[in-house]
Amino acid sequence: MKLLPSLFAVALLLAMPGPQGCAEAPGSELASKAKAKHVAPKVRAKVNKHLKLAAKMIMLRQPKPAMHEVEKALYLDPDNKRAQAYRLVLGEILELGRIHPQPAAKQLNGTAGNWRGCRGTGAHVCAEKIPPGYGRYWKNHPKCIPNTTCKKSYFTCNKACPPPSEADRD
Repeated sequence: MKLLPSLFAVALLLAMPGPQGCAEAPGSELASKAKAKHVAPKVRAKVNKHLKLAAKMIMLRQPKPAMHEVEKALYLDPDNKRAQAYRLVLGEILELGRIHPQPAAKQLNGTAGNWRGCRGTGAHVCAEKIPPGYGRYWKNHPKCIPNTTCKKSYFTCNKACPPPSEADRD
């Protein structure tokens, strides 16, 4: 899904520090209203700490913990514009993730000591390494994926993809 990474990019842009958490220009009417509501320096420091942590979590693509930090910041200062923007974007990211969950990547790395018959990952078994007459190999080892593009370049397979045996014969 291409939309999810673009929302992360927007969240990263929002993560850039603004003038004391206020997205308005220094001379604007909204900025002067923000100055009218005084936030104690210790509270502002805590809010900024939570938002910096949220920005790091956004960069690590962890929207749920980031949203938790943003909620902490908003609890301390409900009028903080930067925190409100974070919450808006993170809410969209979390909603998209709930509607369109990302499939878990099937990744099996090679296992030390196993045979050299794979290319790509330890689960991509080179089809030319499975001799004719061993048609049950793919049924007996469902985690193994046939790879027809090895071009005589073989690497260690995962233990879930052992070399063909008598049990794999037709």
